[in-house]
Amino acid sequence: MSRNEIQNRGINKVLFNAICSSCAGSPVWQEMGFELVYLEEGKAAIRMMAQTKFSTLQRRLHGGMLATLADQVMTTAYSTLGGVARRLISASTILHRWRRKPK
Repeated sequence: MSRNEIQNRGINKVLFNAICSSCAGSPVWQEMGFELVYLEEGKAAIRMMAQTKFSTLQRRLHGGMLATLADQVMTTAYSTLGGVARRLISASTILHRWRRKPK
């Protein structure tokens, strides 16, 4: 994955580089053949060449692969929010800790 080919559509350069490095170093991304296309605030595009080893007996891309692709693009898009994402995670963690445990 070459950062020269990935479009930065307006997110902070440090955040852009961090996301690109994280994706490039991910064993999942390498195994699945995922490639970043662009990053924008709250948006991301990922390309994947369907490989035969991930197909069904009917020679269609396995649904688990589609789910993994959807999961990765949503996570990557969320990551482009930077500080906003950290605040949302922090708020979620605080609320989760305050919930009462069932008896």
